[in-house]
Parts: sequence; C-alpha cells; structure tokens
Amino acid sequence: MVPQSKIKNLKSKISIGWTILFGLAAANVAAQTTAVVHRIDGRTETVQFGSAQFESPDKGVLAGQVSGRPVEFRLNEIWQIEFGGPRVAHGSAEQLWLNDGSRLSGQLVRWIVSQRAVTWTDLFRTIELFDEAIVGLTRGSPPPSRLPVGVAGKDALYTSDGDRMSGQLLQIEHDGFAFRSELGSITCPRQKVSALVLIPKSEAKNPKSGSPWVLEFANGDRVRTRSWAVESGRLRCAVGGGAPTAPSALLIRAIFLGPRVEVFSKIQPQHFIMRPMLAGTRAILVDRSPENGPLRIGEREYLFGLFLRPECEMEYALGDDAEFFLADVGLSSDLARNLGTARIMFALSDGPWKTFDLAGNKPPVGVALGLGGMKRFRIRVEAANDWGCGAHVILGEPVLITKQK
Repeated sequence: MVPQSKIKNLKSKISIGWTILFGLAAANVAAQTTAVVHRIDGRTETVQFGSAQFESPDKGVLAGQVSGRPVEFRLNEIWQIEFGGPRVAHGSAEQLWLNDGSRLSGQLVRWIVSQRAVTWTDLFRTIELFDEAIVGLTRGSPPPSRLPVGVAGKDALYTSDGDRMSGQLLQIEHDGFAFRSELGSITCPRQKVSALVLIPKSEAKNPKSGSPWVLEFANGDRVRTRSWAVESGRLRCAVGGGAPTAPSALLIRAIFLGPRVEVFSKIQPQHFIMRPMLAGTRAILVDRSPENGPLRIGEREYLFGLFLRPECEMEYALGDDAEFFLADVGLSSDLARNLGTARIMFALSDGPWKTFDLAGNKPPVGVALGLGGMKRFRIRVEAANDWGCGAHVILGEPVLITKQK
C-alpha cells in the first residue's frame, strides 16, 4: 500500500524509455526523399526532398527540387506535407495520451511513487516527459479517436466489462493498475483495463497554443509539436518536454495548424436542415465516426472532420478574411454499408451548387474552393436512393484559410 502522504507526489517527473520495434525498424530502409507539399491555396507540388527545418511556431522552410529546379517552401505557404511511405500495423495495444493532443503507442510498465515509469514504443528510444503532459492511457487496436470522458476532480478507470471507477490512481505495474475508489483499493488486471483518464493539471498551460504542427507516423502515432526538423534520414521533434529522434521514413504527414488555418469542424452552422427518413438516427458527428471511432475514407484516417448523414443542409457565416476552403470528401469506410453512392454539394451565398459524386470503397476526393469574400457558405449532402443506404459522408480535415495579415 502506498502511504497517503506520498500519493500527491505520484505524478512527479517521469522518465519514459522507448525502443523501436522490429516491424518498424524494418521499414527504415532509406531516408525519405520525396514529399508532396499542399499549399494553403489548394495547389500541390511534388518535391525532391532535401531538408526541413521548422524550429519555431512562426518560421521555417522546406528545401528541395521541383522538376530539377531548386525551390523553398516557406511556413506561410504550407497547409500540410505528405511524405508517403507504407503504413504498418500498430506495434502496441496501449496508447499514451498527452495534454497537447499527442498519442504515442507503447506500454507503460511501471508508475510508482518516487520511481521511474518505463514504456516501450514504436518510434522513439528515449524521451523525458513530465507528469502534467500525461492525461490518460487507452488499450485497444486500432486506438480510439479520443479519450473517454473523465470525472470532475478524480481519476477514472474504465474496464473492458463496461465498468467505470472514479478515485485515484495509486500505481501501475506490469500485471495491473492499483486504484483507490470510494469502495476501497483494488488492483485491476491489466488486460481488463480499457482506459485510464487522469485529473488534468489545473495549473498547466495549454500547450496547443504554441504547438501548431501535427506529425503523423506510419504506425498511427500522432505528435503535436512546436518544432521539428528532418535531415540525413532522421527526424527530431519537441514533445512532452523532450526532443526525441526517429527515422524520418516513419513520418507520413506533417499538418500545419498555423494562424491562417481555422478548423472548420469546430465552427457551428448558423442554420441546419435535416430531412430524416428514420427519425432520431440522423445527426452530425464532429471529429469522430459512430462508436467513437476515427474518421476514415478508404485507407485514410483524419485528425478531425465531420461525419454527415443524408439528407442534410448546413449554412455557415464567413468572416471578411475567409479566403479558401480545403477538405477531403468521400464515403465512410468504417461502415458495413459503404457500397452506396451519395453526393456532397457546396455553394457560396445564393450561387450555384458545386457537386461531387461519391461512391463507396473509393479514395478521397480533394476539394479546394476560393471563397471570394462571400459571407455565406452552404453544404448539402444527398443520397442517391430513397433510403440513403451506405451514403454516410466524411468531410475530412476541413479548414478555412484566412487572408494574410
């Protein structure tokens, strides 16, 4: 039993050690040499990649060649960078969640008062983390799109049986999670734990404000960071108070949520119309699919977006500085009924609809629309049949690009 006087020191600075799993190490056969740069105006260019240096939230450059000519892409030109490379299976059934939105695969072996916690992950060898950076842990493959809802002022432990306990985490060891609730102290077997949600540190600053980059890796890990660099086949980034390195061939995408990028799925529509054929089953889901799963079109998974069921129409008010709308569209690949067809339509103010016809089991379709100073933006989803079977539309990573100030 851990003395009560020491429990408050439980979440002291912890050291987390990492090792590269065999499956991912095998993927590192060569340094990544090609990248596709997605500009904020919707244009894309394939670059022979030399080096990338983004060492702060407000400056950086990617240098390379396009069709044999030297080129540099400045930070204010970039929306995201795709590095390609194969995706691999998740190397661990556990995920560590950080308060900046990062999610790391691994296994937390030990977490005890006044001792170090050790975990194994797919990407990094050694990284120093602080307790305020850790907000939870989940077990499952593929991982959920988000942590479960916590309990105000208490840690929460969820089990695979559907139970939830609130109280205080005492320690984590190889075989189980020691937890104290109102019913007393228990040790829950590790294989029965589905999630752990920790009390957030009220005094901790919001790290997202200075961490505009989201790095996505081949095994599904996501790191939110303020700075990163790629050179000579190695990636270096800042995460959780440390600066680990990993093979750059494991980097799939880098997304820049900078000052000109507004996440569209966070905006509330001014008007919403639904024409439900099955009352009570039609709704919009934000940043997730049903059952708390991630948003997917084909093989692509999205950090954020909208899950839309037909028949619906939404209208949004745009600010004076809105310049472009960018998104991927397609039918959800997570549903058994994904062989249907649908269409999604966009219009500015009372102008004509721009229509995209969608079919199941197809890759996403890129949408890039100039907003031209219009004040209203409309989106409509229609099914190609009366019942809308399979026509569940994903609006993947939609963003508004604002004008340069």
